[in-house]
Amino acid sequence: MLGAGRQALERADWESARSAFAAALGAGGAADARDGLAEAQWFLGRVPEAIALREQVFEEHVRAGRCAEAARSAVWVAHQHLLSGRGSAARGWLARSERVMAGQPLCAGHGWVAVEAARQAATVAEQATAAAHALEVARAIGDGDLEVLAISLLGCAEVRAGRWGPGLRLLEEAMAAATAGRVTDLHTLGEAYCNLVLGCSCAGEWTQAAEWCEHVESFARGSAIKPLFGACRTVHADLLIAGGRWADGEAALQEALAVDAEQLPEVSAPTVASLAELRVQQGRLREAAQLLAGREEHPAVLRALALLRLADGHPRQAAVLLERGLRAAPDDAVSAGGLLSPLVHARLALGDVPGARTAADELATLGAATGIRLLAARA
Repeated sequence: MLGAGRQALERADWESARSAFAAALGAGGAADARDGLAEAQWFLGRVPEAIALREQVFEEHVRAGRCAEAARSAVWVAHQHLLSGRGSAARGWLARSERVMAGQPLCAGHGWVAVEAARQAATVAEQATAAAHALEVARAIGDGDLEVLAISLLGCAEVRAGRWGPGLRLLEEAMAAATAGRVTDLHTLGEAYCNLVLGCSCAGEWTQAAEWCEHVESFARGSAIKPLFGACRTVHADLLIAGGRWADGEAALQEALAVDAEQLPEVSAPTVASLAELRVQQGRLREAAQLLAGREEHPAVLRALALLRLADGHPRQAAVLLERGLRAAPDDAVSAGGLLSPLVHARLALGDVPGARTAADELATLGAATGIRLLAARA
């Protein structure tokens, strides 16, 4: 039954995989059956159930002394919490993975812990350091999945730091390795795809981003990986909106939200934020507020919330939010560029002309230093 479950996962038949792994678990299967069932449940959109199963898998691996497997399970759980905006839970599970690997000889577990440390890093420099360590471990032990994800995260760090040329080359290297068969895990492949599309978008390389969006959407449809499709449609929508095609962008966002609602509602915050920003631009402030209600503490919606506060006549609240975001990412050029532009307007609305000029100068300096056309355009 375990074999049937794995075969079903390989052909993206999630319901058959769920049935096979559930049967294996009922017949006395342990961690492997539970782990496969968690995978199937996740792709079926049953995220809480998948997380609960992987938490049990972690405990089983710990009891059996399988530290590397336990660490990877803990890292997976941490990442799910991170995607859903539950930062405290994500940090807690990262700490559990670190504790279980303490004092262990070199193995993949150390690399996966470093991957999660990179995802959760407070600064771009910390992300780059952790990703580089994960890459070192991956190459030392010959783990393809780990190597691809480490290269991809290192590329993300380079783009975020404003070094978009080297960053995109790393992201493309990761994607080339993934599509050449170095990757066996669909989560790794999906994250590498998403990182590349987001990297192109953040760098303002719209043509490359659009090309990869089409490629990824085709892959997601063909492989029945709806969560990946939803994430990619969000980026594609942002490209359409940036190009003035608001109606097409809105349709893409609605499609992405429909996929997220069906599959993974917990990870829909970036899509919700993009639609809320569009609603603000359209002057539909009440709808924007409804979209953001209950998500105010999710990092992905901070800019959208600030734009809403600015549009509805609360520039001081907008400035506070934007300044908080800038403090949270001191060396993130991409994030700073997205926050400084509305901060100029918020400070002007408050009559703080010197403060607005300072923010505008910082934005212009970022655009010139990084060569990212999107930042230069905002300046």
